[in-house]
Amino acid sequence: MNITQSPFELVRGISLYDLKSFLRKKGWQEISTPNRNLSVFRGPIGDSGSPLEVFLPRSENFEDFTNRIYYVFSLLSNLYEIEPANFSSILKGLNLDKFFIRITPNDNAPFSIPLELAKKEVNGLRNLFVYGACSEKNALPHHEYPSAIGNQMGEKIRFGHTFQGSFGFSVESPVVEEFKQQGMFSPPIERRIMERVVRGLQKTNEAIIEKDPDILVSNYQHGFNSRMCEAIVEMGEVLENPVELSVQWATNLIPTEDVASFKRQILGDEEISYLKYAAEKLKEVAPEKSTLLGRVV
Repeated sequence: MNITQSPFELVRGISLYDLKSFLRKKGWQEISTPNRNLSVFRGPIGDSGSPLEVFLPRSENFEDFTNRIYYVFSLLSNLYEIEPANFSSILKGLNLDKFFIRITPNDNAPFSIPLELAKKEVNGLRNLFVYGACSEKNALPHHEYPSAIGNQMGEKIRFGHTFQGSFGFSVESPVVEEFKQQGMFSPPIERRIMERVVRGLQKTNEAIIEKDPDILVSNYQHGFNSRMCEAIVEMGEVLENPVELSVQWATNLIPTEDVASFKRQILGDEEISYLKYAAEKLKEVAPEKSTLLGRVV
């Protein structure tokens, strides 16, 4: 039985802000309108000799939101001659960073994995970003428990669609948001967490090339802390085949230069071994000299 995919699937996950971002990048101008339910954007001159206009609902809660968005989506896809599936990917990639983990199952079921394995992968992904947020607030080598900012980011960062091609998970992190002021000199914490994850993966690869696992340990301030190392280990340790990790940066926010060229990282036995070592070393508390004044009980 063939099931025809609804055309509305193309706009699933596209926000109002994504469409507005695209229109503004193309030079469309938002104009005032007395209708409080609509936003009006005026664009290039059409065949009639008058500027083109598109009408967007002001809220995603309207009953006909999907219909309205699909109409604008189709109009812009035709106007800019972008194939619909490709246009959908472009819009969804404007304001979100996406982190991908691709698994090759050990059995002959390429489109599914055991539930227990899925649990470990999702838990590992959660801890990777939660403890990444902890280090963005306080760059310690080890965090015993998640901090408030870690739990907050755990609520905000989204678990995206699984994707085909072996079996894959994705994590979506909004880095450009409507009505949220961007810092002049520092990217938002959501982007900094993603960059920390990527930087940790780069240092893992560098440590293997140099055959020096302490490279991972010494770079905890900008890369992996112990909990992040453990999270990566949890995602890859039980698998017989390597895991592929990759990132797609939001096109509306340029990443920091040292991570911009990152493509993918293969996670195999050697990487797991180095990460295990780093996790244990980062948990060690180095002795330090202290002066105590007053009465000691």
